[in-house]
Amino acid sequence: MSRFSPLVATEISSISGTAIEIIGPVGPTLSCYTLIVDNQITFKYNASAPVFVAQQTLGFVTGLVQQEHSLFLRNDVDGLSLALDAFKVWGQGVACFG
Repeated sequence: MSRFSPLVATEISSISGTAIEIIGPVGPTLSCYTLIVDNQITFKYNASAPVFVAQQTLGFVTGLVQQEHSLFLRNDVDGLSLALDAFKVWGQGVACFG
C-alpha cells in the first residue's frame, strides 16, 4: 500500500494500455482524490467511508488509445490519507497488474 502527500500530484506510473483500474482501501481516515491521466483530470473519487475496507475499485478509466500514458494521483484533502493497493492496466488483450 502506498500513501500520498496532500495536495500534491504524484506520478504513480507510466503505462501503455487502453484501460486502467485503480484499487485501494476506503475508510474513515481516507481522503478524496483526483486521478490525472496524460495531464487531464480523469475523475475525482471520495475514498472516505464509515469503516475500513481494502481492495476496492476506486476508479476505472476506459477508452484510452493504445500508447504510453502518464498516471498521477492527487490527494485533495490536507490532513487525510490516500492509499493505493494496486492498479490494473489493460491493452491489446493483455492485463497487467501493478
